[in-house]
Amino acid sequence: MSPTLACHAAQASPGGAECRGATDPSMVSGGPAQLSVGGAGGQQLPSLNPSDNSLLSSSSPIDELDDRKSGFLKRRHYVMLELVETERDYVRDLGSVVEGYMSRMREEGVPDDMRGKDKIVFGNIHQIYDWHKDFFLAELEKCLEDPDRLASLFVKQERRLHMYIVYCQNKPKSEHIVSEYIDTYFEDMKQRLGHRLQLTDLLIKPVQRIMKYQLLLKDLLKVSKKAGADSLELEKAVEVMCVVPKRCNDMMNVGRLQGFDGKIVAQGRLLLQDTFMVSDQDGGLLSRMKERRVFLFEQIVIFSEPLDKKKGYTTLGYLFKNSVKVSQR
Repeated sequence: MSPTLACHAAQASPGGAECRGATDPSMVSGGPAQLSVGGAGGQQLPSLNPSDNSLLSSSSPIDELDDRKSGFLKRRHYVMLELVETERDYVRDLGSVVEGYMSRMREEGVPDDMRGKDKIVFGNIHQIYDWHKDFFLAELEKCLEDPDRLASLFVKQERRLHMYIVYCQNKPKSEHIVSEYIDTYFEDMKQRLGHRLQLTDLLIKPVQRIMKYQLLLKDLLKVSKKAGADSLELEKAVEVMCVVPKRCNDMMNVGRLQGFDGKIVAQGRLLLQDTFMVSDQDGGLLSRMKERRVFLFEQIVIFSEPLDKKKGYTTLGYLFKNSVKVSQR
């Protein structure tokens, strides 16, 4: 703005600013010029100073929502990556058991005092390995490109995941046998196979994995909701992966029950199991309360005594004490 225009602007204003000449430093120094004139009735007009951010457009709430949604979707992708990458590691570890220990033992045979026990050691881990290697891993990898497939995958495969329940019920018997040979036969086998992990570390992998699915799905559900994505099917998948691990844990405790002469599998579904303080029916009112692990099946209630490691028992277990038939109506 020239000095002349500045003077005219000042003279035209009722509350006119003082006219500055060409020698005004602000006019010749190259600094930012300002046009500040009085509006109607002396009202101050907005400054046109470029450094004033009040007139600059800021990000709208919609833009901020889009940024947040994008951030949550990225976090969802990271969880999906963790799910797939850990699945690959899991399949490799299962392969170390099936294609390592089991294959070698079939080729070489087992010690005489271990014959018949090898099947108990591994349970149905070969079935779990084949399913993950031939089907489930590839399905999870497809979900990286289409995350919406994931929830329905777990829901549809619920019955197949029940093979983990079978594995967990056998796990306590497996632990007992492995503990007898872990420092001798299985240690020698580990060295010859060139494995870093012991057999016990590999055999616990299915138990850990079925719990891990639950945690990862819960993480996915949380970030999906924050991203505003439809999460109804994912909620069903989380429910499935809460029920299956719980039944795995329940049946692992059933597998630790010792001294029961009947067939556990013939007692129907396990409905509840917990630890209670109970008294002997024939002990009178002053009978001492005793700690009992109680298993409620559809057909029977089993009372058992927790085995205390202080009394010389090396593994967690329950000793059968009594049972009561459930009345059928």
